[in-house]
Amino acid sequence: VVAQADSQVVVFLAAQFFCVIHDCAVLVFWMMNMFLVIGLVCTATLTAANRLAEPQQLDGFHGWAGNFDFVNSSADEVNQFAAEILARLTTELQGTSENSISATKVAAFHMMAPYLDTVTRQKDFPAVLAELLGRKFFPESESLQYKSFVPEASSVLRQTSVLRAICADVAKAVLADPAVDGVLQPVVFFKGFHALSTIRIAHDLWERHEKQFALLLQSLVSEKFGVDIHPGATIGNGVMLDHATSVVIGGTAVIGNDVYILHQVTLGAAGKPTTGQRHPTIGSHVVLGAGSSIIGNIKIGDRATVGAAAFVNKPVGDGQTVVGTNRIL
Repeated sequence: VVAQADSQVVVFLAAQFFCVIHDCAVLVFWMMNMFLVIGLVCTATLTAANRLAEPQQLDGFHGWAGNFDFVNSSADEVNQFAAEILARLTTELQGTSENSISATKVAAFHMMAPYLDTVTRQKDFPAVLAELLGRKFFPESESLQYKSFVPEASSVLRQTSVLRAICADVAKAVLADPAVDGVLQPVVFFKGFHALSTIRIAHDLWERHEKQFALLLQSLVSEKFGVDIHPGATIGNGVMLDHATSVVIGGTAVIGNDVYILHQVTLGAAGKPTTGQRHPTIGSHVVLGAGSSIIGNIKIGDRATVGAAAFVNKPVGDGQTVVGTNRIL
């Protein structure tokens, strides 16, 4: 009996010993993982801090765009940046040589010739952009519509506040879209840039109570580019409408600075009879994913992200990400 009892004690003690060893191993495992996570977090934090501390590390073309202040640039800085856009645009357009051996390049030269003519003939970037937009809406340069639109558009685009916004839009396209390797793409080819530039002109007219002219430009933008933005909407600097198709922005919407908006985004009202603010307010440094709908008089905070196809009718805080139907991650 004593021997049997002693053997049971030995088995019990052995089992307890192995349990202690197991628990220690588990504890060591979780401690190693914890230190690993802490190390990774510290590394990521230091890397982010270094990037924030050295924004000038952007090189070349992207560094040029990244150094432009979307909001506080002076009139001289705005004019200098606009002149640089024009210079780069001229260089890029002249890059296609008529004497190139490739037949494709020769064809491209002839197709791009009207744009090169516009750039080399006009004296500044606002005049170039006004003529490019005029050609989009009114192909006949001798038409009364074209001759009425271009001088008015040039005059508005030369205003420092408007030109600052346009320059910031170009810079945003360069910084946000990895496919952009020159100013030629956004300025000449991106319909989102064309649509927003025209709406900026329309907004100035709206503020000056030239509402019929402003609504006409809204209608032309909708018909030509498939983008419907009310001229009463307040839109900050450095906004990119990427792809742009089916973007809808209501008349009391407010959009901050440095905002990236993909196609099929709706900033709409709730459909209930109301006065005053009835559309969303979007903060600065925000991303609005493709197909997202933000509805009603709500605020999307700074640095927030709205996921693709999200439906949002409740406020979103600073730095938050919302997906699905009002689901905050």
